[in-house]
Amino acid sequence: MEPASLRDGCRPCLLFLPWKPCPGETLAHLQHETLEQTLGAVFTDGPLRLQAEACAALASAQTCLPRQLLPKALDAGKRSVLLRTMLLPVLGQRGAWLAAQNSDWAYAIGAATDALDMEAWDHGSLDQRKLLLRALRQQDPAKARERMSEAFATEGARERSGLMAELKTGLSLDDESLSRGCAAGQKQGSA
Repeated sequence: MEPASLRDGCRPCLLFLPWKPCPGETLAHLQHETLEQTLGAVFTDGPLRLQAEACAALASAQTCLPRQLLPKALDAGKRSVLLRTMLLPVLGQRGAWLAAQNSDWAYAIGAATDALDMEAWDHGSLDQRKLLLRALRQQDPAKARERMSEAFATEGARERSGLMAELKTGLSLDDESLSRGCAAGQKQGSA
């Protein structure tokens, strides 16, 4: 027999499900109250460009966003694909952990991982793959080119275009044949 609470439309509370704890933060914390308030205003009412500049400044200082601003920042990244690239490096461990708790913020899952998770390449979203490719380009450009070549053979035009944008990280003459092959593939796809 079904419990009365389920018959009446109530659902069991999810608060009692086991949660993985948030890992310790690896980035520095912002230690200035006025700057925290300013960042709060930027992510509440500020234009996209100002939000991106704030993220760039935090990233250059190897500082994460204050934890109370993470939901606003993650929502801003949800609304703007352009902001995501700047936002991901300053989310820190807590931001990546929060993203894993909310499907609306799935673009940021894995943002704080230090190790390259190749499983994310095989099963992750386009944003996760781009993040992985960006990190891989910094560590091992040849392996990144290999991954991109494999992807271009099987991916659609949208995915190829998104991955192609990551070539700008560590661009070298070794990337010429890959970029020419991508350009040829794009011409064939549009014809």
